[in-house]
Amino acid sequence: MTKFFQPILLLVFSIFFATPNAILYADTTVLPSGVRAFVYKHIEANISSSFDKQGVESSFQIKERLGSSVIKSISSDAASAYDELHKIDSALAESVDLGTIDLDPEITASANIFALGWGLSDSIMVIGALPVMKANVTLRGGYTNTGAISSAAKQLKSIQDSRQAKASAFAQVLEQLPSIRGEYLQGALVNDLGYKPIGSWSGTGIGDAIVYTQWRFVNKDTYKQGAKFGMELPTGAVDDPDNLVDIPFGSGYYATYVESLHDFNLWRNIFSLSFTGRYQYQWPTTRTYRLAPSVDFPLTAVKENIHYKPGNYYSAGAEFGTKLFQSIGANIGYSIRVKNKDKIPGKDPNYDYGILESKTDTIIRKAEVSVSYSTVNLYTRGKFPVPFKIGSTYNKVLSGMNTERISQVSLDFEMYF
Repeated sequence: MTKFFQPILLLVFSIFFATPNAILYADTTVLPSGVRAFVYKHIEANISSSFDKQGVESSFQIKERLGSSVIKSISSDAASAYDELHKIDSALAESVDLGTIDLDPEITASANIFALGWGLSDSIMVIGALPVMKANVTLRGGYTNTGAISSAAKQLKSIQDSRQAKASAFAQVLEQLPSIRGEYLQGALVNDLGYKPIGSWSGTGIGDAIVYTQWRFVNKDTYKQGAKFGMELPTGAVDDPDNLVDIPFGSGYYATYVESLHDFNLWRNIFSLSFTGRYQYQWPTTRTYRLAPSVDFPLTAVKENIHYKPGNYYSAGAEFGTKLFQSIGANIGYSIRVKNKDKIPGKDPNYDYGILESKTDTIIRKAEVSVSYSTVNLYTRGKFPVPFKIGSTYNKVLSGMNTERISQVSLDFEMYF
């Protein structure tokens, strides 16, 4: 049942693919003193599957029977009633379900990122960037009533041995249940639990802005070292607790980070190797949560406004690059990002807030390939009128935990003035 609720009812990714963390340079390069840069990136992303807490990948296509695990997770009374039915006839109990779900969601997203950079000196620059994002969730398929409950009631009424009285009583209870239909489920979600109607969703808006300064303090021929100090600002729309299929464009909290950059010139400025390491602190904030009764069954009408601490994250990466004729570049890299679990301390002493903290710790392993062409060398020699750089980047999540497999391609443009 977790497979059903995670992709459809808990589509609350962090759209990390549109976060402009390396909007200008992933190495120690800085803009020269007084030089400014305008940067534009267009990103198209495909979100094809997800990884669970064991790192097992599964698609978003859902064919789910709402059987015993779902029935027992609804409430303690439902679990007790099911256990009693199991005592009467175990095979019959296992055949009971609330219907089946057959859904095939399609998820697409894109982003346009705009950034400005300014070289304060030959070793320090500042950057500001803002993404404009768009996402779509298209749901195909729906709910089917299998008639298992009415069939179970008939089978209970046919029992003629010592279990007859108890079986007959259970049969009457099952016969009094209303026939479940898709519109009834929608009505229950909207009228009883206060959710917005479930259906295809689309949205457009700005994401989280970022500002940072980059400092290069070692600049030798064979080795260069630098650092970034930055902040992410919660300018994007956050997750709506009343919408089961929306995609948030922002985290909802401030974050500050420091990143260490190391470049090695392997041979004549043609081959290079870069290493990065990053630590990011996520600042506490307030968010409205629905107090899900269990990890597998998150539907509830109970809400609470909670001051919580998002988990910090760490990342590291390596990139091999080559440059031909001072104009054509190609890079291939690998990175890993680890996020700690959120700390969500609520006020209800009878509720297990560990349910909300579940699945908030993530691991993302990603590979990236890029190519670029620059006119800067030609411009400095007076052979081209405008200094700019164009390129394309492809990256893909290879594996992870509590995250999505995202493949993305970007078109990149930088102009200097």
